[in-house]
Amino acid sequence: MSASKVILVTGGAGYIGSHTVLTLLENGYKVVVIDNLVNACRVAETGKPESLLRVEKLTKKQVEFFDVDILDVESLKEVFEKFTFHCVIHFAALKSVSESCEKPLTYYQNNITGSLNLLQVMIEYKLHRFLFSSSSTVYGTPQYLPLTENHPTGQGCTNPYGKSKFFVEEMLKDLAASSQESEIIFTSWT
Repeated sequence: MSASKVILVTGGAGYIGSHTVLTLLENGYKVVVIDNLVNACRVAETGKPESLLRVEKLTKKQVEFFDVDILDVESLKEVFEKFTFHCVIHFAALKSVSESCEKPLTYYQNNITGSLNLLQVMIEYKLHRFLFSSSSTVYGTPQYLPLTENHPTGQGCTNPYGKSKFFVEEMLKDLAASSQESEIIFTSWT
């Protein structure tokens, strides 16, 4: 791939996000990370998350980092103004199943509204390539094992976290159906 391609990774300071950033840098991409650091620690001297400092040390390459919450549309637009992205890899989300049962509206607000904000900004900036980090929780209580990609999703989701991921998948299906330009991939890591 071309070294000139710039990838935006949301939630890139988290475990899966930072490992993805590492792999992208090792493969010649320029990477921009946005993260509100709800699941990561910032190093005071640099202002960057510890995970990304480790990635920079391993790759000897710079990671552009912005402390941005996907609920903040204006801050998202500021980042999109600075770069022309090839695609977005979207990991940013609240992720605790048990906490989602205690604070369902917080999870719906962050995971669904935040994803919607990101998609709307992408459309405004004519960016149509999107990789979404979903979750195996969208399968709910399994109807059969082992699970396959053909297993129904959304039926029997047992928690707001899983439902929030399922709802975003449904939004993405509708977006893909409405646009010939959209290139959307779902992944399930958990």
